[in-house]
Order: sequence, then C-alpha cells, then structure tokens
Amino acid sequence: MTLYQKYSVVKTDGSPVDPRAQYFVLRIDTDYAAQIVMLAYANAIEGENKKFADQIRAWVAAYEIRA
Repeated sequence: MTLYQKYSVVKTDGSPVDPRAQYFVLRIDTDYAAQIVMLAYANAIEGENKKFADQIRAWVAAYEIRA
C-alpha cells in the first residue's frame, strides 16, 4: 500500500534500494508532529544504539518547535 508517493528514496552511495522497501519521509525543521515521532524513535532505539538515539535528539533539538 502506498499512502502518498511524493518522494523518491535513493542511497547516497549509489547502491540499489530494495524495490519492496517502504519509506516514510519526515520534515523535522518545520513539522512539530515529525519532531515528536523522531523523539519517540530515539526512545525506542536507545537500548540498542544510544549514540544514534542521542544524535537524533540533538538533531531535533536544533529545530525544536513548541506546540
């Protein structure tokens, strides 16, 4: 199922993307809901990858929007 095909996802190194993969693009600099989602993701992965979770939190904090 495709919700809305607005973006094409490519890997920066040029390697192929799995044609069956599903992606959801979020804009965190202007979308408060996207920021909430990214912080929830950071919380979900913290146990397995704390460094990445902390990087996500710092990234979101740079654009933090107050609802």
